[in-house]
Amino acid sequence: MRVAILDVSTRELDAAKKTLAAVASPDKLLALECNVVKPHDCVAAAEAVAEFCGADKVAFLFNNAGIQGPPSAGGIIADSSPETIAAWQQIFNVNVFGQVHKP
Repeated sequence: MRVAILDVSTRELDAAKKTLAAVASPDKLLALECNVVKPHDCVAAAEAVAEFCGADKVAFLFNNAGIQGPPSAGGIIADSSPETIAAWQQIFNVNVFGQVHKP
């Protein structure tokens, strides 16, 4: 079995790859940087995973992309400042539209 993992954060991706290296050989593990807000990243990732796993061999997909409000606000957005509006836009870009960006 092959495993492909994707993350927007190279730091988090590297950490996950190191953890999985304990149970998966390097030739069975693909780690890709992908930002679900960018349709091009999603298409490129889907193509890379299909090539790595074999297009007819993908048995399970799990999309866990999601963010919340800024840590400075305790993860909660409660005002209408420009920073808050920008935070809401980013939350929707990742949590809602990130699910729509597919090949």
